[in-house]
Amino acid sequence: MDLMKEVGLRVHSQQFDEYPAETKEQLQRISELAEDVMQDFRGVELRLIDLASPLGFLKGLRHGVGKGTAVLVNGRKIFDSLPDYASLKFELLKAGADITGDSSSRTMRR
Repeated sequence: MDLMKEVGLRVHSQQFDEYPAETKEQLQRISELAEDVMQDFRGVELRLIDLASPLGFLKGLRHGVGKGTAVLVNGRKIFDSLPDYASLKFELLKAGADITGDSSSRTMRR
């Protein structure tokens, strides 16, 4: 899955190449988590919101997200950084997300 395309971002490859390595790695990790969630769960809505945008600024204030990445489930901040897939899966199941089958092989690789 290309997360940038999935969320409608159009970043020119030249611009993306100029991103710091840490940012590119983080986007790759987000993309992998999103792909695993979409494969394992039905009806889960994923939204990537840039904290530098007006919406991101307001969401950051509302949910106490400082600098960096946070994960919210049902409007509640669950993680202050990117979690491993097993932890994210646990929180989604706890929140009542509908799993689509056996995902043990994916859980083990994270």
